[in-house]
Amino acid sequence: MLTFYTPDLGPTGKLIYAYVTYTLVMMAYTAINIPYGALMGVISSDSIERTSVSTYRFIAAFCGGIVVQYCTLGMVAFFGGTETRVIDGVTQDVVLNEQRGFFLTMVVFSIAAVFLFFITFLTTKERVQPIVEEGSTFRADLKFILTSLRLHQVLLGGLALLACLATAFSLDKVVPILIGYAVLSVLSLGVRAIALQRFSDETETSTFELDFNDLLSNHPWMVLFVFGLLQLSGLFIRGGAILYYFKYYCGDASIAPTFWVSGSFAAIAGMLLTRPLTRIFGKKVLMIGMNAGVAVLTGAFFFLEPDQINMMLALQVAASFVGGPIPVLLWAMYADTADYSEWRSGRRATGLVFAAATFSQKMGCAVGAAMTGFALDFYQYAQPIDGVDQMQSETTLRGLQMMMSLIPATFLFLSAACLLFYGIDKHLTEQIESDLQSRKLKEG
Repeated sequence: MLTFYTPDLGPTGKLIYAYVTYTLVMMAYTAINIPYGALMGVISSDSIERTSVSTYRFIAAFCGGIVVQYCTLGMVAFFGGTETRVIDGVTQDVVLNEQRGFFLTMVVFSIAAVFLFFITFLTTKERVQPIVEEGSTFRADLKFILTSLRLHQVLLGGLALLACLATAFSLDKVVPILIGYAVLSVLSLGVRAIALQRFSDETETSTFELDFNDLLSNHPWMVLFVFGLLQLSGLFIRGGAILYYFKYYCGDASIAPTFWVSGSFAAIAGMLLTRPLTRIFGKKVLMIGMNAGVAVLTGAFFFLEPDQINMMLALQVAASFVGGPIPVLLWAMYADTADYSEWRSGRRATGLVFAAATFSQKMGCAVGAAMTGFALDFYQYAQPIDGVDQMQSETTLRGLQMMMSLIPATFLFLSAACLLFYGIDKHLTEQIESDLQSRKLKEG
């Protein structure tokens, strides 16, 4: 709610307020979303049942998104008040106080969200219990954090990549970023040396260290990490280009909402088929086939002319229907990698698996969003001047065509190829479930 509140401050104060509240709301979102996603890995030990849980989750999420899309502006008008005015000879209903309207709309959404979150966490039972083991001390965990070069490099490398993306890989900015990365890497060596001396008497193994090393050695999870980066990069490039595509290539931006909503309904319909298809083909084969299918349908946009609107909508519906089960299966497969880790090492770290999965998703979104800006700049997109749209060159129009078709299709094909290295097939999934169940029966 506070993010959408406008305090009585100057321009600088409002900007600082916006940065702080947005950062806090994203931290709160992450704190809720990670355990929420991890619940799927402990609700059931049956892989097919987890697929059903994931199906319900994403159907509800898409339905919630549709409700927000349709209700938000109407609620803003209701809470902000409206007045009928004649603008440029056209009678329009104008919202009198958009700040108040958006704030009160977010109050309603926030109260509903808190209520639903409480219902979710209070009525969910964790049926998959990890092996009980004594946790490590804070001192042992701190020693690992300060002395692990692998952990340091993962953090520093990720920050350096995000910084490069934020500066569009500008040469005058990348060089200082790389220098900063090198300096911090050297400092981490110094911190490690001091920590090894300071904690020389600490011999206990950190459970955080075991979880972290298990995650990095979890080959199927690493494959899904790369898959998420590739797939989301392609989807975000295409998603970022949709409005530009219809506005400039087709000449009618009003088509975009119909394009989005039709795709959402088709995706929901596709999700309903996830469980029966998974029983037949298994997750790995199904994911490869669906990503390849979406890539083909997406690439077909390259051959469409600006006036072929019906064909665009038809391809969107087909691609969304075929790709509907993809997010459902992806999160169910993350749960399978937690099972795989327990099966292989005897230790289960569902929370860390899903936390790291969320990180990979955010990284893919960041890369895709950044590449959208790079592509628009590369294809010489002319931004509006004083609110007036500019004529786009033939190069820009062809670029938008590529961003809607061949570029995302390439990423989707690469993501499908990446899954060829995913080691958990239908047979191994059944074996893991059987072995873990046998272990629990022996321990019980």
